[in-house]
Amino acid sequence: MKSFIPQTMATLLRRLDAALAGALTGRGPEHVHRMRVTCRRLRNAVKVFRPFLPPARSLAWDQSLRRLAKLSGQARDLDVHILFLQDYLLRLTSGKERPAAEGLLKHIQKQRRGLQPRLALAITRFRKDRTAAAIRRHLKTLPSLPQAKDKRFLSGLAGRKISKRLKKLLSFEPHVGNPRLSKQLHRTRIAAKHLRYTLEAFRPLYGRRADPFIGSALKIQRVLGGLHDLDVWDAELSRFSGRRALGDLRRHCRQARAGRYGTFIRFWKRCRRDKTWSRLARLAEAS
Repeated sequence: MKSFIPQTMATLLRRLDAALAGALTGRGPEHVHRMRVTCRRLRNAVKVFRPFLPPARSLAWDQSLRRLAKLSGQARDLDVHILFLQDYLLRLTSGKERPAAEGLLKHIQKQRRGLQPRLALAITRFRKDRTAAAIRRHLKTLPSLPQAKDKRFLSGLAGRKISKRLKKLLSFEPHVGNPRLSKQLHRTRIAAKHLRYTLEAFRPLYGRRADPFIGSALKIQRVLGGLHDLDVWDAELSRFSGRRALGDLRRHCRQARAGRYGTFIRFWKRCRRDKTWSRLARLAEAS
């Protein structure tokens, strides 16, 4: 039990190393995606396990990971837009819309190429500031900490962290019924993501009991993530000079968004009907 914290963080650090190496090449969007996700997971782990980490240094680690995650997020968003447009063009039957759609694709691809040197510089700086090495050094001392040997302390910490994340997610309950509240729905997605990461961090304590709740949080995160991507597309199309020629694409995005929202609200109601979050609250309180 005492070793799961260093094991969890060491695994994430190994994944980050691999993702950084791939993202530097600029070949394929999957490396940037893994880089962004792993940065976020590590940031969450640093916050969740803060009682076991040096306060000043853990704050510096979080800031370093945050800078890296922000730029990788920008690159990933552009990669998603490119893939979306490429797929749309493959299925496009209107010849009149194709030139405008291809023009938008070239515009976004140019943005992505322009971002790659900045992303490479950010990765190089992250490596030079030795954040990962500093975390690894500290992890070696964790098993000797008195708190790390105390299962009751860890269980209490898990219960408090999970309860806090769950309370944040449920605070959006008054807003989720309105599909027009894009910002609130986006924050709901972020809250579900943080709850999921926290549950995953403490899964060694709960075992399979945590899996249904991880799955529910992941479902909300993914569905609302797709919805947010479509909201971003709508805003992008409103700024693009050829937006008048892309009426079909805009209608496609809005129809897809409506479908995403329908999937989300049905699942949200199902979680409420099945008392998913009440059961998670009881699990956290029992810790």
